[in-house]
Amino acid sequence: MTAFNGKWTLKSSENMDAFMEACGVSAEVRASALPKIDNVGGMVEEYIYDAASNSSKRNIYQNGTLSREGKSISMGKDISDTTLDGRQITARFELPEPTKATRTEQGPGYTSTAIMQIAGNSMTITMTCGSVCAVRKYEKQ
Repeated sequence: MTAFNGKWTLKSSENMDAFMEACGVSAEVRASALPKIDNVGGMVEEYIYDAASNSSKRNIYQNGTLSREGKSISMGKDISDTTLDGRQITARFELPEPTKATRTEQGPGYTSTAIMQIAGNSMTITMTCGSVCAVRKYEKQ
């Protein structure tokens, strides 16, 4: 998981609106959120993995400002969480390989999967909900 440590800048994002809709996010929330989360070059995600506790944390920055501080999440355990739009979900993070992580999320009426794969200084996140797929590409700072 240490390959994930550091800050990653969003370089491209495809099909996020359709993915969020498939996950049950309302049109109003999507319209408000998409300009922020699809902010190519301005959105930065920071991953911090602590091997001693086998836990990970993700912070999100918008244009250099911390916009959402993550909480520590234990790998391989279900957690209850609330999405930014208030929906209750259950999520599980796994680390099947040193350069690959998965996140499975179950919420009201849907299940989604995100696969994060690192190759060199690039990270690709492929998210699937039902038949809808979104792809986000990042570059390590």
